[in-house]
Amino acid sequence: MGHQLAHVLVGSLAGGHPTLVTSTGFEGYEAGVRNAGALALAASGAVAHAALALVGWMVFRRGVRAPTTSSAVGWIVFVVNAWIPTAYLVVTPLVGLGDWMLLLERFPHVGPMRASAVVTGLFIAGQMWKATADTLARLVGNGPAEARAGRGRVITRSVWVTGGLVAVVAAALDPAGPLRAMPIAAAGTFGSTWPILLAVRSLPGTPVPGAPLRLQRSIPILVLGVVAALVLVVVFGPGLRLD
Repeated sequence: MGHQLAHVLVGSLAGGHPTLVTSTGFEGYEAGVRNAGALALAASGAVAHAALALVGWMVFRRGVRAPTTSSAVGWIVFVVNAWIPTAYLVVTPLVGLGDWMLLLERFPHVGPMRASAVVTGLFIAGQMWKATADTLARLVGNGPAEARAGRGRVITRSVWVTGGLVAVVAAALDPAGPLRAMPIAAAGTFGSTWPILLAVRSLPGTPVPGAPLRLQRSIPILVLGVVAALVLVVVFGPGLRLD
């Protein structure tokens, strides 16, 4: 929702009049948004993801060599919010739809611009792949190779499945209809974050110094996760009216 609410904020500041925001999009920004405002609107979702990824990275870094539950939460926030805009930068110019096309369509020779965006996205994805594998190795910590891989599988599969399912359930309530909204939600979650599943393969060959991950049950984090899921499904699934 940081992505969508960033669009709403920037759209309002740029002269638009957002009327509805849901888990998959928003309405009412087009009229009044011009030139620089349109460019800021297109980039605002990615900027929100980048800010959240930075926060997650900073939390994760505090647990290097002695990873804990907070390290895991920081890593999740980092990788999810870094992979989503990276995937968007590759896919949206490739298919000609989505946030980045709002920006690219403003330039002459849109074809070469789209190709450049895809190449840039692929380069960033390569760097993100290295960062994902390295940070996951540091998160699971030291220990026997199979134990490290097992910890990595539990974390990555849990993140990928639960995050995607909550987003798809919320999209099923979207006013645009489930046939339109659910594929968007699935692509934006399952489709964008699947590289974290493959990062587990590199764990056995990437030993790290320090202690193994101490992942303990945290009631506050569990409550926060449930509340966040309920807000996404109950409030932003059917949409929040802004007019």
